[in-house]
Order: sequence, then C-alpha cells, then structure tokens
Amino acid sequence: MATTRAVSRSAPVAGRAKSARRGSSARRAGTARGGRDDAKTMTSSETMMNLDALLGVEEGTEETMGRTTVDASSSSSSSSSSSVASVPERNSTERNSNSNSNSTAALWTLEDVVERPDPLATHDPERDWLGAGPRWDVKWGGVRFVLTMLAVDASFYLAGFFAPVYTYVGTRAEEMIPSDPVLLQADLQRAYDDPVIFSHIFLNAEVTQIVLGLLILGLSVGPFAPLPTGWFNDIFSSDDPKRNATGRESQQWKRDAVKRAQAERSAASGREASRAIAGTFLGVTLVTWALYVAGVRGGENSGSSSVEIIDKAFSAGPQGIVNLIVTTVVLAPIYEEVIFRGYMLPTLTKFMPTTAAVGASAVIFALIHEHGIGDTVQLIAVGLATGIVYARTRNLGASIAVHATFNAAVIALFALWVS
Repeated sequence: MATTRAVSRSAPVAGRAKSARRGSSARRAGTARGGRDDAKTMTSSETMMNLDALLGVEEGTEETMGRTTVDASSSSSSSSSSSVASVPERNSTERNSNSNSNSTAALWTLEDVVERPDPLATHDPERDWLGAGPRWDVKWGGVRFVLTMLAVDASFYLAGFFAPVYTYVGTRAEEMIPSDPVLLQADLQRAYDDPVIFSHIFLNAEVTQIVLGLLILGLSVGPFAPLPTGWFNDIFSSDDPKRNATGRESQQWKRDAVKRAQAERSAASGREASRAIAGTFLGVTLVTWALYVAGVRGGENSGSSSVEIIDKAFSAGPQGIVNLIVTTVVLAPIYEEVIFRGYMLPTLTKFMPTTAAVGASAVIFALIHEHGIGDTVQLIAVGLATGIVYARTRNLGASIAVHATFNAAVIALFALWVS
C-alpha cells in the first residue's frame, strides 16, 4: 500500500571556453613580446587572425595570414603561422573528446544532460510486444536519481517515527504525559496498540510521508523544469523542440507512428485500466494460491502484514474504517503512483528499455514496502500491472485507478470475511 527553475549548463561551459581562449591568447602574446623586444606592436589584423584560429575557424586562415605586417620577420611569421594553424585541430579534438566524456559521465552525475540521445533512435515499434512505447527523455543523471529514491525511502521512516509522536501528543493532555522516560515509552506503546489512535497514526503517517516525498521530488526535479513531454501527464512539460530530445534524430514516419500509437492508447486509458485491473486480480489470485500451496501466507514470515493493519483499523469502528479508506484508497495510490510510476519508472528507461524498467520498478515498489513475503510477491504483481498501464497510456490517472481499485478490493474482501 515539482516546481520551475530552468538550469542551463551551456552558459557556464561557454564562459569557461571564453576564459580559456583569453588566457591562451594572453600567454601567446606575452611570449611573442618576450622573444622580440624590437618587434612592433601586433596589428589588429594579426589579432583577428589569432582569434579566428582559437575559435576553430579554419576557412580563410591563409587569406587572413596574408594580412600580416611586412615588418615582421619571415621566420617569426612562419613559426607563428605553423603554431596558430595547429590550434584549431587541437581545439576540435579536445572539444570532441570532452563532449564524449561529458555525455558518458552525465549518466552518473548530478549534472544536467546537455546533449541527450533521441529515445526514438533505439525504439522499434514492431518489436514492442508489450506496447510500452519508447524510453522517456531524462534530463538528470543516475546519482541524482539514486539519491532522490534513497531520500524518499528515508521519508517513510521519518513519517513512521514522527506520526506516532505527534498523534500521541494530540490525544493526551499535557499533565497526562509521563515525565519518566520508562513510563512515557510504556504509554506510547499503549497508545499505539489502541485501534482508534492507531488509525489516526496510520493516516497521519501517510500525510507526513506525502509532504516529505513531494518536497524531495520537487527539489530533485524542479531545477529541470519545464520538463520534456511525457512526464507527469505533461503538467510541468514543454513541447519546445529545444527542451525535447525525442524525435530529434528520427525520421518523420517513425515519429508519426509512435505518436499515433501513443495517442490511441492514451485515449483508451479507461479500457487499458480495466484490463490492468483484471490482470492484477488474476495475477494476485494465482500468486496467493501458489503461496498457500507452498505454505507461505502473506505477512507471517517477516515484515508487517496488510491484513493486520486492516484488522486493527476495523477494530476501531467507523472512524478507523474511514481513516483506512482515505489512506489506502485515496492518498496512497496517488502518491505512490507519482513517485514509482511517474518518476522512478521513466528515469529507469535512461539505463534500460521501457519493458525492463516496468519490471525493475515493480520489484523496487514491492521491496520498499517491507511487508512479508506473501505481500511482497502480491505487490510485485500490482506493480507490474500499474507499470504496464502507465507505460502504454502515459497517463498516471490510469495507474492510480488500478492501484486504488486493488486496495479497495482487498478491504472489501476483508470486510466480507470478518462478516
């Protein structure tokens, strides 16, 4: 169970290049003056020649060099011409080397990826048996992604720590809170074991988790806004070609074919979600049957069990059931789909095909819940269904519907069982 502030890396790079050119020019000029004290001051035409060479302008080099003043010695002119002529070649090689190096390093750095590959370049619609579509255009690197997900995971623990504390304080008068640490710990445990208070803790923990998680996501993704198309239902996206790498290097027929297929699946989001819901229940049923046959039932071997949480909420009466429904059917599906399908799955396509990213995101989604073995396997099935429907439709509403329906069905089945 982000915000806008565009970052441009090209300006700092250009600034460094200009500084390097000015520094190189100054050094060369100083050497020339030291070697020829009796030479006249460099003319404006010579200055333009050197600047052209430093900027990599090879055309017209010989013509420009012809404008060298007559009073310069022939040997100095020859030496200077040879030296200057080699600069464009060196600079071009260095730029190409730096570009390749930066493109590779950008995968695992915090830096914005200035030159991103076209996701359509490696996409073959005829071999896309799942209909998952092309990869996303990802602007951030792997380190930023890993740190973001670790921070989101840490927010689960923080919410689990603080929610019981401020819920407890809210249910106790100041004079009723023990000052002795041992007595306080015992009273906290009694509050946690109380079904009514626990239902409030459950809801407060989810709200705290959402606030922290969205703050983390905003800080991570915000500097790259507006995002390329396809992210978060295009709420923060721009279709400006300068901000999108998708289709930049692909032929028109391929761009049209992918766009048409994507539009058709997106328009049929309701039908896609219905299929995913049916697939989810079928998959969970088969998994649950296999677990019972193997003697492994959800939540009994390790971690917490969703059944135990539902049981405790039902024990709290109507208020507990309301808190449970708001948490698991409304808040959790929206938040978790934004994080796991809206952010994690697309980012994973930077390093693997979309179909593989669907599987990887489902496994991470299940493990991060830290439930028992049975629940974890069932959550993998849910993660696969929501990941497939999101990749096919690029519509978070469809994956949220699948997630919410599954959680609601689990609660309904439990209600039928206890009745």
